[in-house]
Amino acid sequence: MQFRIPLLACLGLSAALLLGAVARAQPIEAPVLESVRLQSAVTIRATLGTTNWIMVADALNPSAWRVLTNVVVERSPYVFIDTEAASWQRYYQVMAGPEPPVTTWDTNEWAYMPPGTFTMGSPEGESDRDGDEGPQTEVTLTSGFWMGRYEVTQRQYLAVMGTNPSYYTGDLDRPVETVTWDDAVNYCAALTAQERATGRLPDGWEYRLPTEAQWEYACRAGTTTQFSYGDDPAYAQLADYGWYDANSGSQTHPVGQKLPNPWGLYDMHGNVWEWCLDFYEDSLPGGSVADPVGPSSGSSRVYRGGCWEFPGQMCRSADRRRVAPSLTDRTLGFRVAAVQVR
Repeated sequence: MQFRIPLLACLGLSAALLLGAVARAQPIEAPVLESVRLQSAVTIRATLGTTNWIMVADALNPSAWRVLTNVVVERSPYVFIDTEAASWQRYYQVMAGPEPPVTTWDTNEWAYMPPGTFTMGSPEGESDRDGDEGPQTEVTLTSGFWMGRYEVTQRQYLAVMGTNPSYYTGDLDRPVETVTWDDAVNYCAALTAQERATGRLPDGWEYRLPTEAQWEYACRAGTTTQFSYGDDPAYAQLADYGWYDANSGSQTHPVGQKLPNPWGLYDMHGNVWEWCLDFYEDSLPGGSVADPVGPSSGSSRVYRGGCWEFPGQMCRSADRRRVAPSLTDRTLGFRVAAVQVR
């Protein structure tokens, strides 16, 4: 299975592209690794005063990342000299955040979402806005988490659960669909048990559905526009980023074929809807909140992201949908988050 993975840029043996953070007051510029010279001089462009973690992976084992060191950026661009190895022996990436990222996950499959603050919901003037997308709310996520770069595929679901409930078969790299909310939750629990048993899941972490706030934070990836790639009221660019009614041919497609969002997540706009953890409420809380998880009870669960069957307006970053958790549909799948257990 071949995906377009934006994580590694080839410089000699290369340097990585980056994940960024959003600060509480003003959005932080996502740190960017601009170049790596043969002398292992790593050039970083980032917001002044932020802590940035420089991570490395050996060229012979490019999925095994570890934290090399952290630097507080006092000027930008900032040049860091790696004295341990020559640049052709390593891959590099940089992440922003007050705490070191956990690096157990394969970064070809998982992207780190740093702690930060963002504006959830849409402004009243946004094109095709629905009433439940407000009031806009300042949301702070106090802990970083990992998000699957791709929607869960039929191959992955079959490997963990032993079945494939999907309507659109024939290619196991299509997203799994026709799953209830409970099916998605049970998959996450089974994956947690499996990965703990093999020692691949760190202590204090579990796999689960993202909360609605985590989902929108990851989808926006530091943006405030209709889509993670910008405002697009005519949906002229959407086909580059997602599958929806105008380009899908009335079916799902293998994951990862379209362009990713700025934090390296694929199919956040379209292909299949994605279940979230929360019960649905018909408005956002407003004001400023930290780590929201939605109401404590309800009759419907949230799903987000748009799908192959519906128009572009439903693929917007702020679009919210709800349905009974027992529903199955060929448009509805999910994506997994890895979070710290509290």
